[in-house]
Amino acid sequence: MKSLSILIATLAIYGCVTTPKFEQDISGQWQCSAESTIELVNLKYSDNVHYFEDGHYEKESLLKITNLDTDITYDVNILSSGKWMKRNASLLEVIDSLETTFSDNSPEKLQKVITDKLFPTVTEKWKLKAVNESKISMTAQSGNQLSCEKG
Repeated sequence: MKSLSILIATLAIYGCVTTPKFEQDISGQWQCSAESTIELVNLKYSDNVHYFEDGHYEKESLLKITNLDTDITYDVNILSSGKWMKRNASLLEVIDSLETTFSDNSPEKLQKVITDKLFPTVTEKWKLKAVNESKISMTAQSGNQLSCEKG
């Protein structure tokens, strides 16, 4: 029984030692991306986010929307900033500022849909999962998932 206790304690300590650094501290620069196809639309999302140690963040995002029927692509640039807080495997972003710009060929209807979807958002809650020492997976409450790399 004593050896079982020692084995459990050793495994627990080993697990703590091998925990990737970003599981304790995600501050720094991250590049995230996601891609999906919904009906006849391909969506490519990428962002460059900096989580500062003082608890604020700045994010520059690009959403490319391609109509697979016409092969026309529309770009949406999104700048946001705010505060972030991490607890265990959850990350909360509180958005203070959000600004969007659209490519010149973006239809007004598309602009309205995206603006109406984005601007009511004040917070975003993410579940974090380690992939390796420099990569994480971030899943939003909506189910959308980003693959992120530190650097």
